[in-house]
Amino acid sequence: MITPKHTIILLIQLTLFTICPAQREKIDSLSRLSFPINDTSQINWLNELGNAYSLYSDDSATLFALLALQKAKDLRFAKGIAVANINLAWINWLRSDDFPGMELLCKNAISLLDDSPHQKEFSHSWFLLALSYWGQAKFSLSVEAFKRASEIYATIGDELNQGIMYSYI
Repeated sequence: MITPKHTIILLIQLTLFTICPAQREKIDSLSRLSFPINDTSQINWLNELGNAYSLYSDDSATLFALLALQKAKDLRFAKGIAVANINLAWINWLRSDDFPGMELLCKNAISLLDDSPHQKEFSHSWFLLALSYWGQAKFSLSVEAFKRASEIYATIGDELNQGIMYSYI
């Protein structure tokens, strides 16, 4: 007899097997692309690979993020540095690894993106900063950072990420 518990387990398994191949397809498609010649394109490509690998292999994600960070620093490419910091902060969160380090990465990204047109990345920086505060039990700072992220998500009309953020609160 199939109980509700069995049904829930089946749904979870189906979801996992549906999501994982989709993530793998994104990684494969990024890997198949030829390495971009333009330096900023290389940095964006490495950041995309780092982001794609973040849920699949945190070691590979870290490698791509660090490569992007180094190249972006060499070129003084602010958005590339910020996105690499965001990727590294996200990896820290997934590892529950180094919340003070995560805080520094987020603050660096925020300072680079503060007056830029890259509001999606800016909002992610605030969201991750809130998580880093939460991981350090700095709850009042976390609430303020969540509010700031929510304001930016609302301004740019990013309801999906705003909803994801609310699921963490």
